[in-house]
Amino acid sequence: MDNRGAAVAAVEVSGDGRVAVRGALADGRAYAYQLAPPGVTAESEAVGERGGSVAGAAAAAAVCDPYVGKQLADGRWVKALLLQGDEDGDDGDAAQYLLVKGQGFTLTKSFASRAELAQERFV
Repeated sequence: MDNRGAAVAAVEVSGDGRVAVRGALADGRAYAYQLAPPGVTAESEAVGERGGSVAGAAAAAAVCDPYVGKQLADGRWVKALLLQGDEDGDDGDAAQYLLVKGQGFTLTKSFASRAELAQERFV
């Protein structure tokens, strides 16, 4: 018997430091998102030590997800952007995110839209 499950993930690191992640959850739902290089956001004013330009950093961050990897004030973590009708996962404010909160050995999953996350407080 194969107990490994159906979940799969692929991680790609680009030369500018962005990380693209895509895959499928154990229940078959697909996800995909892109993370900005460490320390870079759309609001970055300097990249200095990375040797890039401010415009380049802002352009790289603009296509990256603003929520995945962040913790909400209630302890939940934003884990993934789920794909729906649009292959790139960008369904506007209707896009659904997987949220997970751990308590001991128990993980509790929930979901939130981009519009709902925009109203949340983050740690």
